[in-house]
Amino acid sequence: MAGFITEGIVTGVRRYGEADRLITIFSRDRGKIGAIAKSSRKPKSTIRGASEAFVKARFELAEGKSLAIVRSAEIVDPHLQIRDNWRSLQFAGHVAEIVNKMSEDGVPDPDLYDILDRAPNEISGGENDAVVRFK
Repeated sequence: MAGFITEGIVTGVRRYGEADRLITIFSRDRGKIGAIAKSSRKPKSTIRGASEAFVKARFELAEGKSLAIVRSAEIVDPHLQIRDNWRSLQFAGHVAEIVNKMSEDGVPDPDLYDILDRAPNEISGGENDAVVRFK
């Protein structure tokens, strides 16, 4: 199986089977990528943390028939600041949902990636935690 490495932000997570997750990764250079993170729900999984929503990570992926397969992942930024506040987490979820709906699989959009990358910091930035600047 051919593979590739990309840095991206997890914009969607769903349980799959007993121990797997289906994740959506939005990457600057590859756009939206659907992937399966095998065994990522197991306590000792090395990719467990990187397969959580809003985590920015460097992913090593193998190309599968319809989904990529996560071989390994290294967390770059867990965006912990949005997890401290329910409103921030809710707004981040909305931003992720908008990005997923605005983007097509495999079509890079560096501007949209930059907005997504800045969003957690802007959302958790104080009184105006609902403001995300779209430039």
